[in-house]
Amino acid sequence: MTVRIHLRYCSSWNYEPKAVNLAAKLFVQYKRQISGLELEPSIEGCFEVTVGDGLIYSKLETGIFPEEDEIVNQVGHRIYGIQWIQDI
Repeated sequence: MTVRIHLRYCSSWNYEPKAVNLAAKLFVQYKRQISGLELEPSIEGCFEVTVGDGLIYSKLETGIFPEEDEIVNQVGHRIYGIQWIQDI
């Protein structure tokens, strides 16, 4: 199974380094299962991760940044249907 991943981040608050770092971790871990990985600059303090059609994390909803390892695990869950343990 392959998935498309979309990372929407606030460029005016300089969240780009966090988005790029997370994208790199996801690509290293799941490069064969990712059909596309898109970074979208946005506004209003957002940091959102979508896998396929499903939003798996929204800073706008939680008020905090996600733990990168948790996002990597959630993406693995979407890909494999199980909790994936990251070795990075």
